Amino acid sequence: YHKLKEDFANRKTVKNYFSVLADTYIGFFLPSFHRSIRKRQRESPKFYFFDLGVKRALERNLGVDLNSQSYAFGEAFETWVVQECFRLNEYKKKDFRLSYLRTQSDVEVDLVIERPGQPDLLIEIKSTSLIKQEDTKSILNISTDWDRPCEAQIWSQDSTLKTISEIKCMPWKIGLENLFS
Repeated sequence: YHKLKEDFANRKTVKNYFSVLADTYIGFFLPSFHRSIRKRQRESPKFYFFDLGVKRALERNLGVDLNSQSYAFGEAFETWVVQECFRLNEYKKKDFRLSYLRTQSDVEVDLVIERPGQPDLLIEIKSTSLIKQEDTKSILNISTDWDRPCEAQIWSQDSTLKTISEIKCMPWKIGLENLFS
């Protein structure tokens, strides 16, 4: 019982620290997607630092170069694209609801964008400069099981517009322009 009580107190403290970071605009929460508001509130949101330099400093990684083939680069690229979507959504007053989805089998969609009067948009963000068939598998499976109309896209550094297995693959810049034009 005491261990459970201590774990709860620790989780509450950590949650409060992250809330302070969000309140001071050092970062923001990306909520978990769910149709049920109650379940959406229960799921853990993802936290994105506004400035990845702050995150890298906290991790003591400022001296480590961001190699374009590394996990850290992919994480930085995803964070930047998500930040741009948040920023443009506010600036253009689009009223899109942004979230992410993680299935029970740990398959993740980086961005789920609910657009009023339009199909949901599922976006997978890849830092690679060449999108291949294997990159589309998880988002294809999720999009075919989606319970209402949706579009699935992969935004990346690949400069070629293409469609692979019904998934639209495009450069990140075109994805942002199309979504927020």
